[in-house]
Amino acid sequence: MAVEREGWPRAGLGKMLGPRVHDARVAALCLQHGVTELWSLDRDHGRIPELKVQNPLAR
Repeated sequence: MAVEREGWPRAGLGKMLGPRVHDARVAALCLQHGVTELWSLDRDHGRIPELKVQNPLAR
């Protein structure tokens, strides 16, 4: 099932499938609320260029 929501195409999230849908929703909410940096151990968020992903456990 493809997910398409208002505001998502600007982040390249217009056609996410399967388990990536949750990551796409998190990224879209961050961008919609002006969040530009996300702290996460999940590397999948790195596919969204507008959202900088920081691993809080990495040095």
